[in-house]
Amino acid sequence: LIFLSLLLSVESRTYQRTLPSGAKVVCDFCPPGDYQRSPCTLTRPTECRQCRDGFYTEFWNYVPECLPCDPCEVNQEEKRPCTRFHNRVCQCKPGYFWHSHYCKKHTVCSLGEGVKTEGTPSKDTVCEPCANGHYAAGPEGNKRCTPYTACKGQEKPVISGTNWHDNICVTCDNFTTQGIYFLCSSSKP
Repeated sequence: LIFLSLLLSVESRTYQRTLPSGAKVVCDFCPPGDYQRSPCTLTRPTECRQCRDGFYTEFWNYVPECLPCDPCEVNQEEKRPCTRFHNRVCQCKPGYFWHSHYCKKHTVCSLGEGVKTEGTPSKDTVCEPCANGHYAAGPEGNKRCTPYTACKGQEKPVISGTNWHDNICVTCDNFTTQGIYFLCSSSKP
C-alpha cells in the first residue's frame, strides 16, 4: 500500500508529451510557485522558473506562465495575501456581505425590528419584528429586541411600551420636579 501511494505521487508529478518527431517523452511537472519555461525533450529536462510577484501557481503544473493574483474588489479587504504559491483571498469589509459577485451592505433593521442573526462577511443580517412585550429602542439600526422594563416601587406607567420604545414610568416626584421634559427626553426614567 505504501509503495502504491509513492508510485501515485511520483506519477502525478509527470506527464507524457509527444515531440514533433512523434517520439514520446515523460516530462516532470513544475512545483507549486513555479511555471514551465520550456518542456522536456529527449536530451533536456523540463525547465521551471519561479512566479514573479503578483502571480502564482498552486499545484504541480506545466503551464507556460503563472496565473495573476486576483485583486480585492470594492468593499473587500485582504484575508490572505497573494504569494507565488496561492491566490489572494478577499472577504467583505465589516458591515458588508458577499452577494451575487459583490459585497452588499448589511440590512439595517427597521424601527421596531430587532436583529435575529448578526450579519457576517458571507451572510446578511436577519431582522425580526419585536414580539409583544419587547422593543428595539433608538433610531433604525441593528439592535436586539429587549423586554419592556417593569415599573418599580412607586413608579407608575405613563406611556406603555411599543415595539420601538420601552415603558415610560414616573413617580409623582419626577413628574412634578422634572415636568414634561422628563417624559420627552428619555424612554426610561
